[in-house]
Amino acid sequence: MTEEMNPKRISDQLKSEMDEQLQKEIEQLEEAKDEAIKEKMIEASKLLATPIDFDQLIADGILVKKGAWYKITDMEWKRGQEKGSEKGSEKGSGRLNRYND
Repeated sequence: MTEEMNPKRISDQLKSEMDEQLQKEIEQLEEAKDEAIKEKMIEASKLLATPIDFDQLIADGILVKKGAWYKITDMEWKRGQEKGSEKGSEKGSGRLNRYND
């Protein structure tokens, strides 16, 4: 049997080629995952950097100003915000304070 026809050598060569291909695919997946995380972080930072336009929310009828506080009048909007926020005791109060940290 010649060296080229050796089943062990052929098996090792195929395994090596498959390992290389798998490694390339893993690297591509990691790059795609990193890019997706980067995009989500950019999106989140833009949302966090956007100031709340209280005057517009009042004009839209979502908020009513009560002294330094705001009462949420649009309960559908409020429910959507509660689902996206887990901020402890303020959750579900129906009030926003412009001066809270």
